[in-house]
This record gives sequence, structure tokens and C-alpha cells, in this order.
Amino acid sequence: MGRKKTVIPIHTLETAHGEGIAIRQLRAASAGDIYQPEAHRDDHYLFLLVEGGSCRFMIDFEQYEIRQGEIIYVYPGQVHACIHADHVQATALSLAPELIPAIYSSALEAVNGMQQPLSPDTSATGILVQGLQLLERLLEQPAHLPFRQQLLNGGIDICTGIFTGAFRDSKQTNSHSSRPETIMRQFRALLVNNYLTLRTPSAYAAALHISATYLSETVTAQSGFTVNHWIHEQLMLEARRRLYHTDDTIKEIAHGLGYEDHAYFSRLFRKKTGITPQQFRAQSRK
Repeated sequence: MGRKKTVIPIHTLETAHGEGIAIRQLRAASAGDIYQPEAHRDDHYLFLLVEGGSCRFMIDFEQYEIRQGEIIYVYPGQVHACIHADHVQATALSLAPELIPAIYSSALEAVNGMQQPLSPDTSATGILVQGLQLLERLLEQPAHLPFRQQLLNGGIDICTGIFTGAFRDSKQTNSHSSRPETIMRQFRALLVNNYLTLRTPSAYAAALHISATYLSETVTAQSGFTVNHWIHEQLMLEARRRLYHTDDTIKEIAHGLGYEDHAYFSRLFRKKTGITPQQFRAQSRK
């Protein structure tokens, strides 16, 4: 009998000088040739530019075919894997969240969970390729290179700006967001990163320094759903991740997500998904 799998692997960003940035060239005839083929989470952003061939990524149960000239990104904490590759040639840029300028991270958070492969225009792609090459060359330089970090920051700004601009334009988001739009975006970002510790609308309102009533009215008006709906949706996504990617029992998963009553957890899961946790695990693993 194989060893019980109880956690989803988390890959941390390890770099030679602790810069919080890494670039890898992917050259793979098949998914088995990818350096991280198994499903896992990252503690950092992953940006991917496919320059030849194609590959298929699974990101939180959605599959995306990424072809030559297309880009995609993976948000920290999303469970993902490369499940197919056809002579793919790609550049993968890994970045610690704190290195991404706030204006870009806000735009990326607005489409988190809804990202699709995109094809930037020829001009933007050319700048992106040159920016990635510049970053790769800078990372090869010794740590004592004068202004090395400032130069890296400039390259990061260029590359993340191209990625973010493409995804922002695809969702037609406005760079001059209204206050309700900003609150909705901040709430979603806070939720993605804190759903295991912040469990109530009042907790999120306090973190955003607004009243619970105002948060509730804003989220409902912006999305059509309540704050509690979004909290439970995020928890149920994590439940599906653990049901599929680990061998934990239903009771262990429920307790790990903060539900002391695993029967209540099962009822909530069925209400949200239409099937029981046991049925989801059986069906998703066929």
C-alpha cells in the first residue's frame, strides 16, 4: 500500500541570493519532462510565456491549453500542474509577491481564478521577450554588481507590466476604479490569502477598516453575492483541492478547514456542489 498523501506540496521560491525571482527555460517533449510535473501550490506568482509548441495546465480543476505566443499566470496558492506538453518551449518567470508593484498586483487580483491564456500583440510580446532575456542575464551577474537590485526591479517592472496589461485589458478593468470596485478587489485578495483564519464578514470588514454593513452592501452590489457566499466558495474550493489531491478523510479535511462538525461540512459541501464529498472524490479520480 502506498504512503498516505496528507498535504498538497507547496513549492517555495529558492534563489541563489534571495532576490525572490527565478527564470527557467522549459524545453519539454512531454509533461514528464517538466521540472515540476506533479500538482502543487507555489508561494509565489508564476508567469509563463510559450514560445513554441504547446502545453496544457490544470489550475484549480480548470484545464488550459497554452499555445505558441500565449501567456498565462498562476496566483500564489492555486493548485496547478502541467498535464500535457507537445514539444513546448517556454520561459517561466517566478516572482515573490512583494516584488510586484502594487498597481500590477491589484489588477492581477481582480482576475484571480478567471485567468485564461492570452496572446499579447506583437509589439508587447517583443518587449516581454527582451525583458525576460534581460532579467535572465542580470541574474547571472555577481551579487556585487553595482545597482544590481535596482536593475532587476526595472526588468521586473517591464515584464510584470506586460503580463498585467494583457490580462487587465482582457477583463476591461478600469485603472481608475471606483471605491466600491476597489473594496471588492481588496476583499477578494484578502479572502484568497486568509480564508482559513478570517471566517466572518465582520473579520474582513475590520481588516479593510470599514463597517461590516458597508462591506456587505458593497460586495452584494458589485458581485450579486453576499460576503458569506464568497467565504464559503473559497473554503469549498480548498475542500475540493484536498479531496482530490490528498488522501485525508472527510473528517480530517473538515477539521483542517475549521469545521468541527464534519456532518455540517458535508451538508454544506453538497449544498454548494450538488454532490457529497465522497461522491466528488470518487468522480474526480476516475
